[in-house]
Amino acid sequence: MSCSSQKAPARGRWSPGADWIQLRRIWVRVPSVAPFDAVNPAIPRAIAGAEAALAAHPDSRERHRALVQALGYAGELGRARDVARRWLDRDQLDPEALGALADLVGRDGDRELALRTLAGLVDLDPDRAALHERMVRTYEQAGRLAQACGHRIALSALQPTAPAAAGAVRCLRATGRPGDAELILGALPDDAARAAVEKAALVVPLAPPVTGELVVKARWDAPTDLDVSLIAPDGSRVSWLGGSGAIAGDATAADRETLAVRALRRGNYLVEISRASGASKAPIHGTLEITALGAKRSIPFELTTDRRTVGRVSVSLHETFEDLDGNPVILYDGADRKIIRDTEVR
Repeated sequence: MSCSSQKAPARGRWSPGADWIQLRRIWVRVPSVAPFDAVNPAIPRAIAGAEAALAAHPDSRERHRALVQALGYAGELGRARDVARRWLDRDQLDPEALGALADLVGRDGDRELALRTLAGLVDLDPDRAALHERMVRTYEQAGRLAQACGHRIALSALQPTAPAAAGAVRCLRATGRPGDAELILGALPDDAARAAVEKAALVVPLAPPVTGELVVKARWDAPTDLDVSLIAPDGSRVSWLGGSGAIAGDATAADRETLAVRALRRGNYLVEISRASGASKAPIHGTLEITALGAKRSIPFELTTDRRTVGRVSVSLHETFEDLDGNPVILYDGADRKIIRDTEVR
């Protein structure tokens, strides 16, 4: 919305008859944090629609994906796993099907199977560095340095750079394999490259801070192995096992865990607490401290089953206006009534 102006109007206000002012429309993310109450009525309708669509096109990967996502978001993990397995049976080289199955297994608390399933993603695409980097982060957070080291070695082959080679050398020495570290060094092109890698290997990189636009800090009252996870608007899981923009802290602690997501998009996120396989079945009491785009809330929880959805984080978009200097502007009519209100896009 724009027009010329001969006389500057009062900043932050415009009404009919006043001089024109140049405006621009912007969209602002507005967060809401609340305890989880129930599944949104739209989700069962989405499941029914996705089932009908899959029945009409049983070979469609998109229809399988949509049904798995809807079932996963509704918490119907058993049905979602069945569909994901049928999806994988139809295309055993589909990384999305394997990733979806890993998410569902992880939500059920079976860490070992979830890790093995995630590792299968690397087998499908062994030359993709991002997959090896994810497995490095996952194994290191679980304290499994030997497995992490295997993926660092692969990275040093895929990315012939000093940081990648230094990471492999550092982990090999830390896990008692100095001879293999020497093999990595010996494969470098010259003494200058070896010196650079040796120097870089002496510096242990700091763990990334567990911060982002969404941060969940969980604490509980008994020494039990619990996992915090987020179910994103598309039904995917974000946890210490990874996920879009995931950063985790204290993943192996017995009384706390922190999970963060770097960037939030519009939609509803569910916050879950689940027991790891073999953990005590005794009731657990705790608290989630959730911060989303500046909004904060503390939500207590009691876990008497293997898994519980505790909180909901909603992000909606609101339409506002500002002048070209970035100052908010509200439009009024001549009777001081607001004529353009904030518009929410859900």
